[in-house]
Amino acid sequence: FNPMHAGHVRLGEAARRRIGEEDAVDRVTVVYELSIVNADKPSLDADKVERRVRSVAETVRDNVDRDGDGDGNWALLLTSAPLFSAKADLLATACVEPADETTPPGSCAMNFVVGADTLVRILDPKYYGGEAAGVVEAVAHMRRRGVRFVSGGRLEQGATEEADPEFVDGRKGLEVLEEDDKNPFHDMFLFLKEEEFRVDLSSTEIRNRRSENAT
Repeated sequence: FNPMHAGHVRLGEAARRRIGEEDAVDRVTVVYELSIVNADKPSLDADKVERRVRSVAETVRDNVDRDGDGDGNWALLLTSAPLFSAKADLLATACVEPADETTPPGSCAMNFVVGADTLVRILDPKYYGGEAAGVVEAVAHMRRRGVRFVSGGRLEQGATEEADPEFVDGRKGLEVLEEDDKNPFHDMFLFLKEEEFRVDLSSTEIRNRRSENAT
């Protein structure tokens, strides 16, 4: 959320609708998670945290779907968990009840809603000792915690004039999980269709534009 923008809210709203359909539930709360500790960047100081929190609140308020159940049905969570496996451990402890009667203690039905680029980074072996086996172990752990990922896409970046940009949703990152051309974790991933969600703008692009305008 550096910066938070309307695309984040639209992704949350699209995921809310898809999860409601998939799980046949009437009410889904979107919780925006802001990690003070990042796996790739310096930790946030108090002033930056305050600015990010204010930005999230203002952006959600200005862009939430007021015609649906989104208005007021959201929250913001601050954590110090840089990796999603650690986020899963943290959130599982906050569950009042397990996902269902077949779910072991210490787990909780939770959906991590991410963009395509983030999903690819989550499954990057560099965060797991450089080994694909580390990715598989982490994903298996998150499955036991009750995790499912919902990914929203965009048009690919860096397309040439000779070829039209393709819609990418992050599923290419799942290749690291394949064994004998099969993915034993396929049920952990939901991919929003292009007609359900597509935002090509990223926080990185916004920061770059602001930097260019400032020079």
